[in-house]
Amino acid sequence: AYIDRLVEGYDAWARDVLPRYTPEAVSDITGITAPDIEALAMAYGQAKAPFIRMGQGLSRHAGGGTAVRAIACLPGLVGAWQRPGGGALLGTAGAYNFNYTAVRRPDLLPQPVRTLNMVRFGQALLNWQAPPLKALFIQSNNPAVTCPEQNLVRQGLMREDLYTVVHDTFLSDTARYADLVLPACTSFETEDLYRGYGTYYVQYGARVLPPQGESRSNEEVIRALAERLGLQDPVFHRSVREHIAGLIDVDHGPIAGLSLEALLDGHPRRLDVPVMGHAFDQQFPTPSGKLQLACPELEPVLPDYIPDEVEGAAAYPLRLVSAPGHHLHHSSFDGVSSLRRSEGGPWVYLHPEEAASRGITHGQAVQLVNERGDVGLYANVTTDAPLGCAVVEGHRPQAEYLSGGPLNRLCSDRLTDVGEGATYQNTWLDVQPLNAT
Repeated sequence: AYIDRLVEGYDAWARDVLPRYTPEAVSDITGITAPDIEALAMAYGQAKAPFIRMGQGLSRHAGGGTAVRAIACLPGLVGAWQRPGGGALLGTAGAYNFNYTAVRRPDLLPQPVRTLNMVRFGQALLNWQAPPLKALFIQSNNPAVTCPEQNLVRQGLMREDLYTVVHDTFLSDTARYADLVLPACTSFETEDLYRGYGTYYVQYGARVLPPQGESRSNEEVIRALAERLGLQDPVFHRSVREHIAGLIDVDHGPIAGLSLEALLDGHPRRLDVPVMGHAFDQQFPTPSGKLQLACPELEPVLPDYIPDEVEGAAAYPLRLVSAPGHHLHHSSFDGVSSLRRSEGGPWVYLHPEEAASRGITHGQAVQLVNERGDVGLYANVTTDAPLGCAVVEGHRPQAEYLSGGPLNRLCSDRLTDVGEGATYQNTWLDVQPLNAT
């Protein structure tokens, strides 16, 4: 009944797509046994209000947008969207209807500006014309480690005609390419407003330490620059608390119930969204008011499986799986030596069968190689690593690797099918003993 009432395109999907994906066919794709696939389908279909929580990594491959779309459609097939607690969730950022215009002030721009996709940062540095990039001011980012196509990124950062300023808490790899390095405050030395990552809470964080040494917060640097440039608009002279008041100055939506006075007590504050409710039991926010399995604006029109295009499949049979480390959150805290020591390594985790077939033993120095370069690490041979994968946790400075590096040197700047995101999980490589010929 729910499908008939609120799902558009089901008949075409059931006719043209579904028959190609029997449990046996999906088993060949995923490596999960057909009985396990059937058991999961039965459990999901029989659950009263099944809920799917998706992570960001799911979207980091060429077909990532379509994969997220397909999963988001599943609750519609079992009617979960009409049941309290049922459905699916990728993120909650859309619920935070902050008044960003009050802080960003696009009306002050004398002319339109270009937007740079960081996935293709290297190409922008080397190829942008009319005009080319001549200056960079980098805050809260470490592109010399995190961006794909590191060979292009670092070549671009070395341009003699590029003036680069880096404002960071550490002397990061990017800072080493800078003409000017400005010390930045940590979160302990600043006051700010924090929103939940996957939750519906906001919280004010007070400054608990004075700025250390010559460090300044992002807000202080921007205000000082505005003064030097003669920018007189009041937005450049407001305090952090005044900016927070502007952000929450809305008359509708989940943010409307917040007040600066309530936030300043430091306790988490929940947005005004229902604790329990029927998300889509009447209609969806689409042109038809229905869950659109068939969406003419997208390619493919119907959710489908998009096979990976393996670059040099014979030479590079392993998929790189990069994830945050236990002690290192990507590159954010790689400047803390105690955290790097606690993390150990650097490691690449390999399944015993993958290691044995390459003559690799636990603890051996190895290198990940593909057509873009190499990265040297120590092999950690464990059944925790899946077959067909090389798992590396955390992103480190180039000097931390045994050779080559950083890790994203191996990654292309290919874009995802939806949203122009990064395709880190579409990186294919092989592993060999370090310095093997």
